[in-house]
Amino acid sequence: MLLPSKKKDDAIKAFLSMLTPSEKLMIARRIQVAKHLIAGKSYLQIRKRLKVGFDLITTVDRWLDSELEAYRSVIPPLLEGDKEKSKKRTEGKKPLGRCDTFTGLRRRYPDKFALINMLLDD
Repeated sequence: MLLPSKKKDDAIKAFLSMLTPSEKLMIARRIQVAKHLIAGKSYLQIRKRLKVGFDLITTVDRWLDSELEAYRSVIPPLLEGDKEKSKKRTEGKKPLGRCDTFTGLRRRYPDKFALINMLLDD
């Protein structure tokens, strides 16, 4: 049974009002981990990006596989929205490059390499 939009919003607000700030944060982290797992990212990539432990990632992965198979069908549309947002953010920007290369350092720290950047002009 689908709730009308107003009732659905009220139900969400009521549910969120019962959670403490730390519980809200944990739920948000789990949702982010689930998005990355469904997108096919590795545990290590997720850990570095979200700064969460392997235990949380493993728990969410097991949770997705066993209990919430339907959840996997809900997340991909959310990922599509994330891709569109990231495309808008990166339009017209040069990639920074790896930080262990000279070009990467020049792009990350343009104020330190101002003279060299003017000379090379890339």
